[in-house]
Amino acid sequence: MNQTKCRLFDFNVQGQRNPILNIIFKNYKLPEGITKPDIAIGAGHKTHLHLLAIKRCFNAKIVVIMKPSLPLMFFDLCIIPKHDGIKNGPNIINTQSSLVKFNSNLKKKENTGLILIGGPSKHYFWDSKIVLEEICKISKKFKFRKLVLHFEKDAI
Repeated sequence: MNQTKCRLFDFNVQGQRNPILNIIFKNYKLPEGITKPDIAIGAGHKTHLHLLAIKRCFNAKIVVIMKPSLPLMFFDLCIIPKHDGIKNGPNIINTQSSLVKFNSNLKKKENTGLILIGGPSKHYFWDSKIVLEEICKISKKFKFRKLVLHFEKDAI
């Protein structure tokens, strides 16, 4: 199994200036302590223009986790619930259900983890034992009180 170390940064786009101007002038200021991203992931309509600004300014890949309000071709990857009626495509992955309903009522203090597990792939060998071992490691490392697992159809 190939693994890559990565650093995760989370910031609120509401504190950012007008993303349209950032796109036009190719100037997006990241909050202090956040390095140039290779990939940016957003959910919520207010993140779309910020994702596009990050793509233009830092040449980052951008992922939206919802049906975007902008054309799908603007994003490198769109993870969209099937119920939105968008068919799979080169940059579209459909989920069986909305990701939001799994964690929308959870409070941060509850220390709840959400793990999404995809289905069969012609590119990777699936080893259920290894997957379960990795889930256990993650759960122990972050000391989750609750762990929500969502399996795509035919995942195991």
